[in-house]
Amino acid sequence: MVVEPALLAAFAGATLLLVAFPGPNVTLMVSQAAAHGPRTGLVVLAGTEIGLVLQLALVTAGLASVLNLFAEIFGLLRWIGVGVLLAFAVQAWRQASRATPVIAAPRHGRLFTLGFAIAMANPKTLLFHAAFLPQFVDPARPATAQLVLLAVTFAVLAVAGDTVWTLAGAGAGRFLRRAGRMRMLGRVSAVVLAGAALALAAARR
Repeated sequence: MVVEPALLAAFAGATLLLVAFPGPNVTLMVSQAAAHGPRTGLVVLAGTEIGLVLQLALVTAGLASVLNLFAEIFGLLRWIGVGVLLAFAVQAWRQASRATPVIAAPRHGRLFTLGFAIAMANPKTLLFHAAFLPQFVDPARPATAQLVLLAVTFAVLAVAGDTVWTLAGAGAGRFLRRAGRMRMLGRVSAVVLAGAALALAAARR
């Protein structure tokens, strides 16, 4: 075994606990899935997970310091993401305030790009991966092989967990639509998006 089974199990358990607590990307997935259906939420998820895999690849290759060289650029991306999330929140609130609200879905390409940008623009995520994965590396075994396995495990569990969040959001949206609660759905979506924007704005190196 590349990684001791007990150590891998502990890592998987810690990862599942982390996935259970949503961040800005998950709130974006959930809000979009609730408002526009699971396909839209999964588009955000795809962008987010590609960003996650890229970060894990950098950590595994020992290149976490690369992103520190571009801290100002990623800071700019973070604020662009905050602005877009707030714009979505305002749009959802305005649409919900109409007499017969119809919540228009943003373009999938735009949502994919936003999901990727938010995943990459939060330097805390990269630094966390750089600090988290090595805690489960056995110094008596080859480090690179262990890091690769841990990164793949993290990515698989993150995709699974985020998919559950997304489908749960889509289910909540279907329930509210069937109950004729479109105005409530729009306002909840707006509040969730605004919360995601604030969470991203609060991220610091």
